[in-house]
Amino acid sequence: MQKTAFCGWSARGSNRHFTQTLLVMKLTTLFLTLGFLNVSAKAVSQNVTFSGEEVLLESVFFSVEKQTGYLFLYDNSIKELAKPVSLSVKDVSIEKFLEIVFRSQPLLQFKIGNKTILVSRKPGSDRRPESTGTLNLLKDTLIKVKGYVAGLNNQPLAGATIRIRGKNGTTISDDKGYFEINTTPGSKLVISYIGFHEKELIIKNAEPIRIKLVQKENNIEAVEVKFNTGYQELPQERATGSFSHINNAMLNRAVGGTILERLEGIANGLLFDRSTLAGEDVKGKPEIRVRGLSTIEESLRGPLIVLDNFPYDGDINTINPNDIESITILRDAAAASIWGASAGNGVIVITTKKGKYNQPVRVTFNKNITVFEKPDLFYNQNYLPAPVVMAAQKELFTRGAYTINTQTLLPSYVELLIKQRDGLIDPDDFTKQETIMRNNDLRAQSSQYLYQPGINDQYAIGVNGGGNNHKYVLSAGYDQNRSNVVLDKDSRINVSIQNTFRVNPDLEISGSVWVTKKQEIDNGLSHRDLNFFNNAGFVDIYDRIADEHGMPTAIAKAYRSAYRDNAENIGLLNWQYKPMEDRYLVDNRTVSQDLRLNTNIKYRFFKSLNAELSYQHHTNSSKQVSLYDKTSYYVRNLVNRYTQTNGTKVIPHDAIKMFDGIRELSSHSGRLQLNYRETIAGEHEISALGGVEIRENVSGTQPGTTLYGYNKETWQGIARYDYITRYPVRPTGTAQIPFSTSTDTRIINRFLSYFGNASYTYLQRYSLSGSMRWDGSNLLGVKSNQRGTMLWSLGGSWDLHREHFYDVSWLSYLRLRATVGSAGNIDKSQSHYPTISLGTYAENGLSVATLRHPGNPYLRWEQVNISNWGIDWRILNNRISGSFEYYSKHAKDLLGNNMMGPTTGVTTNYKINYAALRTLGMDIQITSRNTTGEIGWTTTLLLNYSSNKITHFNKPAVSNIADFLTTGRPPVELGKSVDLIYALPWYGLNPLTGQPLIYLNGEVSHDYATYYNSLSKNDILISGVTVPPFTGTIRNNLSWKGLELSAIVAFKTGYVFRRKSMLPGREYSATAALYHMDYFKRWQKPGDELFTQVPAYSPDNINQRWAVYMNSEELITKGDAIRLQDVSVSYSINESIAGKIHAKMIRIYGYARNLGILWRANKHGIDPDFPNADYPAPKSFAIGLQVEF
Repeated sequence: MQKTAFCGWSARGSNRHFTQTLLVMKLTTLFLTLGFLNVSAKAVSQNVTFSGEEVLLESVFFSVEKQTGYLFLYDNSIKELAKPVSLSVKDVSIEKFLEIVFRSQPLLQFKIGNKTILVSRKPGSDRRPESTGTLNLLKDTLIKVKGYVAGLNNQPLAGATIRIRGKNGTTISDDKGYFEINTTPGSKLVISYIGFHEKELIIKNAEPIRIKLVQKENNIEAVEVKFNTGYQELPQERATGSFSHINNAMLNRAVGGTILERLEGIANGLLFDRSTLAGEDVKGKPEIRVRGLSTIEESLRGPLIVLDNFPYDGDINTINPNDIESITILRDAAAASIWGASAGNGVIVITTKKGKYNQPVRVTFNKNITVFEKPDLFYNQNYLPAPVVMAAQKELFTRGAYTINTQTLLPSYVELLIKQRDGLIDPDDFTKQETIMRNNDLRAQSSQYLYQPGINDQYAIGVNGGGNNHKYVLSAGYDQNRSNVVLDKDSRINVSIQNTFRVNPDLEISGSVWVTKKQEIDNGLSHRDLNFFNNAGFVDIYDRIADEHGMPTAIAKAYRSAYRDNAENIGLLNWQYKPMEDRYLVDNRTVSQDLRLNTNIKYRFFKSLNAELSYQHHTNSSKQVSLYDKTSYYVRNLVNRYTQTNGTKVIPHDAIKMFDGIRELSSHSGRLQLNYRETIAGEHEISALGGVEIRENVSGTQPGTTLYGYNKETWQGIARYDYITRYPVRPTGTAQIPFSTSTDTRIINRFLSYFGNASYTYLQRYSLSGSMRWDGSNLLGVKSNQRGTMLWSLGGSWDLHREHFYDVSWLSYLRLRATVGSAGNIDKSQSHYPTISLGTYAENGLSVATLRHPGNPYLRWEQVNISNWGIDWRILNNRISGSFEYYSKHAKDLLGNNMMGPTTGVTTNYKINYAALRTLGMDIQITSRNTTGEIGWTTTLLLNYSSNKITHFNKPAVSNIADFLTTGRPPVELGKSVDLIYALPWYGLNPLTGQPLIYLNGEVSHDYATYYNSLSKNDILISGVTVPPFTGTIRNNLSWKGLELSAIVAFKTGYVFRRKSMLPGREYSATAALYHMDYFKRWQKPGDELFTQVPAYSPDNINQRWAVYMNSEELITKGDAIRLQDVSVSYSINESIAGKIHAKMIRIYGYARNLGILWRANKHGIDPDFPNADYPAPKSFAIGLQVEF
């Protein structure tokens, strides 16, 4: 028996609101706030007025619903028993009206309760005359089985599916959990419901049955899954495309201030690549890949981010994770093509929390604190102990490698040797200072004075609820984060208000305001800021930033100590640089603001058709301000440099305040959409949508300024200076007064789209889906056939387990899916026609026009054709479930850089459509219920594979071999992967000299320059790929009463990286020394080549010789590793105990991340996730409390 409900269904999608001025923003906020407070909205009238002759009963019901807000529930077969209605009444109560109506309905009865009206047959009215012998035979054979389906706490399950295994016959339970179905004795009845374990029983007779379904132990999966595409919510059972859904419980499993931190390891098909993060930027943004590559250009590789149904162009890290309800990742054409030319790299759809009608006020509070360990500065191997460095510098000094110069910067130890040579230091003092240097390790001092345990402090509160005609959400969040670097910190404030009003049963209006303010303070000094790891500033491992008493000491910076120490004697300011002291004299702040205003109007024409008008206005701005105290090194250095020989100070000795301009982003997005959904005769389900979308993005900058002679008390300074004249500066040369280089610019991009999507499902077994989208932009010319592209998708699924012939008891669920279609990518920096950027110079106010793009009349959108095949299954009474998907992506018209001819005078790169790429891969997900009962244990395996290959390439071949050996991405080659890494062949070490072996014309040679310069493409080797093709995670969840424990083990395999090593000869460079601990593994005597491949020390620095070693296959290292990614533990306090403080739920939780590598293929102790970083991401530990009232 199928129940049909005629009712309005509210949009869980976007809420849009149009505004541009501050006045409108204030009025909007006031309106929404007042709406939030008005929780007792005016009730819909309970009286009915009706007049009509021979009106269908269904039409009468519809009229009552519109006038009263009541909902009618009844079986479709009721229509066959209903009789036309003729009456005329005015302003009568609903009870009286229904009594009058049902006087003319002898076979029907009604019951009112909780704003619903249940219409049913009167007892005995369900018997029908049987007119044929066949019917009489069926009557004798079939029995009518009635039953009740219950779930948790014996609550009725409405919409549970009841089917007869191996035969035709399916029904669903009504709103109270009851059902009826005709079958034969001995048949098997299968009862299923989303989030519950399927149950099977044998029917013996027509006695009523009571069925209780057991909820899945993993609460994360025990809810009905709906995929939000940004345009519609699609039930999992009806989806043909490839989706990865992360619900709220799974998101809250991890603790982190950003959304991306919480997605890693739990989203199937999502890869975070950190191999390009360098230096100390271990918390920087990784490259995110959804199912491998779909483009070549690194700037285009990221997925499209959709927030509340509209693309989000701001910083995803400004979004408060506590406001997020769920995340859906669209991975194939059927899922993502609705987003058209922006969806080629996949789509991440973020849905925020929404209010609910008829829900009491619910208050949720969440507080957590995360502590990060200090980074391990001893992890980096690019150093040598102080005695070794000092010995090398002493040898160079003895050779006369350091030119005696009163201005050029020299290492501190060399300065000490010069004083000893010139008799300027007592021998005892020399020995004392040399001993201090020899025993010092700058890394230890940096760790002690420059770093600290990082602390992230997060607060979040949310209030939501609703009445009959109003629902709302109010949330606020505050994050205060202390960096690992002393004095560096940031904070974020998020506030949002959402209101939805049901004006009448057919009209719903929503509005929301989202405000985020973020402030970053960057006053700290990192180890790399001392120029230690790159040695560019001659700050060596023996230098000190504090003495034995912890007092700040001066280090070398820019000028020789002899020149610097003499500054005050010639009337200049103190020129010493004490980093520990100077960091307190600088104030660098970046402030960003993000505002989203949404509104949505939804009108229902009739039960199956509605229209939505949505609008969003989004603005984002950021500004950076730096204030330098008059005693800071920055100010003193500028004043000294520009002080003229006659003592005139061009730059006043006072504070300097720098405004680095304002960066702004503004967008307007509007959408008109029609939605249609209908179920016909319980067998045919039709869903369709179509509409038009328009979008404008405006980005730009406002010029900055520099205030010299800044007075902190009056906030005044001098902005007008002669920025044109070049002044003599110390120690030599001329220069202009520094000024802000930012300009006043604005870039406008406009987009227009038409879209449509439809799906059809028959008998809950066979589903077909299709979509089309036309995208146009002002970037690609003025003709419609140039600026637009058509993208499409087709998909189908077959629920094989629902077939009447299917009778595989151990494989209770089997579903096949297949999709094909296209998506695209667009580079907003490119244009069909030549474009210029208009701006204003900050230093003189003059207008300037800069060639931004020379134009490309043949420019086309990148297009990605995607096919996907999938199978979903459950075995052993749903104890093990999973999915397997294979995909193929063929991307064409891919963009890449091209240079204009030198005779054109244009030096700007422009991009052309020059390549095609094929990506193949698979995604596997398996979940196993290992134990049930009081102790629950589930295991989930995610396994992904992806590989890519260039299938077309029409740019000239690269002739510079060095480009293939660069640390960045190598040039693209036909038939090869984009992620390849190349290397030179390694022949070992010369047993006589310990130098790298090379061969010229088949003979051993020492002419490294000739060898290296004569290399051809055929001489270099393909050593592997730098991005892992195989990735996966194993997540185990244990539960016992209120205690839950979860851990993720992640693995990556099949890739390599180039590790660093000693550069033979460079450790003895007088101007650019580079060190590495492999120095102690170097060849030192004949026979060592049997145990080491590190070349011998060389007194001369020949670039080609060390390049042969550093670019060799000897340093290509396997990246395979298994790591303990995180552990999560939580305890939910018993509801009876929580109720004593009027709480519905109290949850205490802990979380640990980056816990270490369990196994790695390399033997060098390198974390392959961070091959170019100074250290891996520090471990973190969090504890938190969540309370719901």
